[in-house]
Amino acid sequence: MSDKAPLTAKTAERLLRSLEEITAIAQTGLTYAEDQFDIDRYQRLREIAADLLADCTGLPPDRILDWLRLDTGYATPKLDVRAVILRDETVLLVQERSDGRWALPGGWCDVDLSPGDSVEKEVMEETGLKVEAIRLLALVDKRKHDYPFQIPHAYKGFFLCEERGGALLDSTAETQAARFFPINTLPPLSLDRNTVSQLLRAVAIANDPAQPTAFD
Repeated sequence: MSDKAPLTAKTAERLLRSLEEITAIAQTGLTYAEDQFDIDRYQRLREIAADLLADCTGLPPDRILDWLRLDTGYATPKLDVRAVILRDETVLLVQERSDGRWALPGGWCDVDLSPGDSVEKEVMEETGLKVEAIRLLALVDKRKHDYPFQIPHAYKGFFLCEERGGALLDSTAETQAARFFPINTLPPLSLDRNTVSQLLRAVAIANDPAQPTAFD
């Protein structure tokens, strides 16, 4: 029997933060290093971080390493965009296939698309609705709010979108359903994507044109 005490949630999060910082240092080092010995050291540093992340997450080290190699250049946070689409006192949510919970339509920004274009594309793909992004409601750092800790470090942009056509689909490749819910009767949310407090804050800003864009 091991005499090691299990990691507390706070210690585990601090470990994951450190490992993410290590992977960012390795990625940035590989971007600018010219000496082969330095390149070898940064590659080894990334491999060690991948092994430790595998221990923390239960995922295969090779899978994590392949994921880390996809991102190149100077390491920066990723950008996730979400659409706030209102009908009277209801908001549109989609049911995620990955966890069966609900979220504002959206996802990672695509290369060659602006944040507004990306959120419009995600809404069409996930709901069947054609929308226009008309206002940036909030741009937040997930680490400064009540989201569960998650790698990679990400910012979230919430856009007020207005319907311009299309029709709600029963399901898509990414979602099980799309439905408007009363603001005060929300279903179980996919907390990695949006928390209750963040969703309600975005809706409140959307309903008040006098409120400025929120940001961290």
